[in-house]
Amino acid sequence: MSEQLMKQTNVENAEVICERILKQAEEEVVKIKEAALRQKEKILQQAQQEAQKRKQQLLDDSQKQTEKIKEKILSSLVLEKKRLILQNKDRLIKEVFAQIQKQAEDFRLDSKYPYFLEKAIIEAVMVVGSNELVVIYSKYDRNIFNENFRKKIEASCCSTAKKSLVFHWKESDFQDIGVIVYSADGRLMFDNRFSSRLERQRQNIEQELLRYTTS
Repeated sequence: MSEQLMKQTNVENAEVICERILKQAEEEVVKIKEAALRQKEKILQQAQQEAQKRKQQLLDDSQKQTEKIKEKILSSLVLEKKRLILQNKDRLIKEVFAQIQKQAEDFRLDSKYPYFLEKAIIEAVMVVGSNELVVIYSKYDRNIFNENFRKKIEASCCSTAKKSLVFHWKESDFQDIGVIVYSADGRLMFDNRFSSRLERQRQNIEQELLRYTTS
C-alpha cells in the first residue's frame, strides 16, 4: 500500500473514531441529563412530601394549640358563670333574709304577736331548764308585758314544765322581736329573738332558696 493511501486510511479511521467518541459523548451527556432530571424530580418530590408533612405537622400543632386556648376560654367562662350564679344567689339570699327581718319587725303590730311571744318564752324556758329565770324583752314590747301578760306566761310555763318557777322580768333596748331567757345564776342562756331563730334556720333556708333558684 502506498504511503499516501495509508495516510488517507488513517485519516478516515481517525474520523470514524472521532465520530464514535463524539456520539458516545453525546449519548453520555444525554444519560447524565436524564439522570440529573430524574434526580431533580426525585428531590422535588421528596421536598414536596417533606413540605406537606411539615405543613400537616404545623396544622396539627396549631389545632392542638387552638383546642388548648378554647378549653382555657371555656373553663374561664364556666368559672365566671359559676361566680356570677353564686354572686346572684348570695345577693338573693341576703335580700330574702332582709325582707324576712323587715316582715318580722312589722309582725310586732300583728294581733298574733303576743301569742308568738308566749310561745317563744315557753320554748326558751324549757331549753334553759332552770327553776329561776330571767326574761329579757324589748322596750318596744313594753305595752304587751304588763302584769296580766306576765302572770299568764308564768302560769303557762309552770304548767308546761310541771313544776314551780320563779321569774324576773327585765326590759332591754334591742329592736328585734322575741325574748332572751337565761338562768338566774347566769350559767345558761337561750336567745329566742327572731334574728337568732332565723340564724339557727339559716342553713335550711339557704338550701331551700338554692334549690328554688336552680330548679
